[in-house]
Amino acid sequence: MAHGVLLVILQGDVRGGGVAQSEAFESLLWFGAVLLIVVVAVVLLIRVRRFCLRGDRGTPAGLDLDELRRQRDRGTITIAEYETLRKIVLRSFAENESPDAKS
Repeated sequence: MAHGVLLVILQGDVRGGGVAQSEAFESLLWFGAVLLIVVVAVVLLIRVRRFCLRGDRGTPAGLDLDELRRQRDRGTITIAEYETLRKIVLRSFAENESPDAKS
């Protein structure tokens, strides 16, 4: 039964209404393709953003507290991301200043 319905949708209705169904099906295909592209783009942007903002090697490249504040104020990063990155930057500064105290 489902196979027959799919054939009618793909080939068009043999009673004359096939053009409208065919156009509707083609529109749904385009909508699905565009939706898939948008979802993939959003996932890629999130992954790139996480990669750029991660702090596993000290501070992220070129970030200081002023830059973090500017990004927070512009809305580039969330307040939670700002607080996390601020702690990383402060920890990195503390580690860079304390080698003399450790030796």
